[in-house]
Amino acid sequence: QIRRRYHESSRRLLILDYDGTLAGFKNNPDNAIPTKEMMDILERLCNDEKNHVVISSGRDHKTLDRWFGHLNLSLAAEHGAFYKEKGEWHENVQTMHWDEEIFNTLQRFVDKTPRSKLEVKETALVWHYREVDAWLAGLREQQLINTLMTPCARCNLQIMRGNKIVEIKSPRFTKGSETR
Repeated sequence: QIRRRYHESSRRLLILDYDGTLAGFKNNPDNAIPTKEMMDILERLCNDEKNHVVISSGRDHKTLDRWFGHLNLSLAAEHGAFYKEKGEWHENVQTMHWDEEIFNTLQRFVDKTPRSKLEVKETALVWHYREVDAWLAGLREQQLINTLMTPCARCNLQIMRGNKIVEIKSPRFTKGSETR
């Protein structure tokens, strides 16, 4: 039924999530680069004039542009904080100025958790612990969340658990806001 409706439609909006969908999770997120096969499929989808293809991601807009900027598609980065349509980037938010207590807390957890790292995006802070010992990762994740609850509440920021990550961001930007 989906295939039939796809072929019968005159206009299609295809929103494709990146990490965990188009690309599998990697121990190092920097290694989750698009494959040639993925790029060929995306190019075929983009070449169909009935399709409007959007890649939706929590990744930063510079990385998405580097990987996909040459394709005729739209990009939604950092959960909709940045959106590229018809070759032009639009910002839905100003760059965050991080609360010193939150930033320092995250840095302390990186320092005391071997093989973890902090990613600083324009609209989010992400603590990655994919390569950390499983027992230690579970312990540190809960400790970090407990430590960040009060300062994040004070700053009206959201703490999100992901696949081997803890992300601090504004509640204004979600997959839903990204889609809108």
